[in-house]
Amino acid sequence: MWLRKAGMGMLIWGLVGPLGAVQEEGREGAPPEKQQESEPAPPEAAQEKGRESAQHYNRGVALYKEGKLDEARAEFEKVLAIDAGDVTTMCWIACILLQQEKAEEAVSYLERAIKLSPKYALAHNNLGNAYLAQGLIEPALQEYQRAIEHDPQYADAYYNLANLLTRRNQLDEAVEYYRKALELDEQNADYHNNLGNCYYLQGNLERAVQEYQRATELAPQRSLAWTNLGLVRWELGRIADSIVALEKARELDPQSFTVHLYLGMAYFSKGRFAEAEQEFLAAQQLQPKEPAVYFNLGVLYGRRLALDEAEEFYLKALELQPQDPNALNNLGWVYFKRGRLEEAIARFKQALEKDNQFVLAHSNLALAYYRLGRWDEARRELGIVVRLEPENGEARTLLGDVCYEQKDYEAAATQYQEALRLGVKDPEIHNKLGLIHERRGEFEPAIAEFQQALKLNPRYAHAYNNWGVVYERQGELVKALEMYQKAVELDPDSADFKYNLDRLVAAQQSAE
Repeated sequence: MWLRKAGMGMLIWGLVGPLGAVQEEGREGAPPEKQQESEPAPPEAAQEKGRESAQHYNRGVALYKEGKLDEARAEFEKVLAIDAGDVTTMCWIACILLQQEKAEEAVSYLERAIKLSPKYALAHNNLGNAYLAQGLIEPALQEYQRAIEHDPQYADAYYNLANLLTRRNQLDEAVEYYRKALELDEQNADYHNNLGNCYYLQGNLERAVQEYQRATELAPQRSLAWTNLGLVRWELGRIADSIVALEKARELDPQSFTVHLYLGMAYFSKGRFAEAEQEFLAAQQLQPKEPAVYFNLGVLYGRRLALDEAEEFYLKALELQPQDPNALNNLGWVYFKRGRLEEAIARFKQALEKDNQFVLAHSNLALAYYRLGRWDEARRELGIVVRLEPENGEARTLLGDVCYEQKDYEAAATQYQEALRLGVKDPEIHNKLGLIHERRGEFEPAIAEFQQALKLNPRYAHAYNNWGVVYERQGELVKALEMYQKAVELDPDSADFKYNLDRLVAAQQSAE
């Protein structure tokens, strides 16, 4: 019985999260550092008050830059205690609150600032970020637009608006705003990086590569653009270049889960399985609850036919994500390889319960049924596959095999011819077509098919044997004997081939 291969799916990042480049979040505009006025000195009391405010303000800025956010806020609050109308300080406090994920509280400061200074573009920009952090998309969009209206040279506002439009999948508009931001600040690596993201989402991978490369030139010590560059190169099939970029990203950020995961996938694509294993295990250490890591480890060990380990990792992936049809399919593949066909069938069915359009699971279920001789069920699954993927040559081939086993030779011939039209090169197809012609008494077409099978595989003993059968039916006994002898030479353990040879030799000797 001819058996096709079961398929094991390879995880891509999109199966567990958004596939694509990591995107920078909205940029909060940092208010400028305040210096003391150099104008004529006011009365003594007011002058002392201004000096005290400036000291607290500048101390707050310094603490902010050191990452001491609570202490920085305390200094800024002292500024407001002195001057309750200082909108710049309100924006600094809002920046701190946004970093501390206290968006609602940030809104209150920013709204106060805008009430006091309605055309303060920085406050509108940061209010947009605060709204966005709360999932308030429309109010955020309006605030970014107001920031641009009040300051058309405010690059970050264009950038943040572009980020929001990207999130809303308004990609053409997003590209336009990223470009406006770059007109104002071409040297900004974040702008190039996120424009690359937008091109990526549009499917324009070459333009994405250009933007990521520019981002790496502008900020070579930041891992983000290197990571994205590596990912897109991987999708373009430039695996060696992808590895170069991802290794650079790993050098810059050895604690990045994403970098280790993508680099492992790149190594896997090049057949560097030991290195892929190291990267997946490093990713596992960083995020032990991420099912993608265990799935990819399952794929890796499955490729090595280390089926115990593959099963273990697929089960762990399913423990973390029980509804994942890909893990269910691949666990079924492990059981299939072990000959545990009923368990394999159960897993393939579970995968299809989660995704009834999952072509690979339908194909694998058909293979399991085929192995068990359950022809009707195999034919039903393959019918679904060719409906979903009419150009699937492998499915057409297997469907032809099933029809052949059911003795539906006309249907088998139709599927085999479709497989050949789709570019499948398989000597078994030509052998089966030859047998179908032989059954019809179409001897010359049968011989042509056996010859084609032998072009694809000169050591294909079955084709020689079947060619011999045709010659024998034509009365060409010398030629038939030659074909049977070649079949036995290639496969001396075949009882069928030896039987045909011995039978014809005996018949010739008896005739003499």
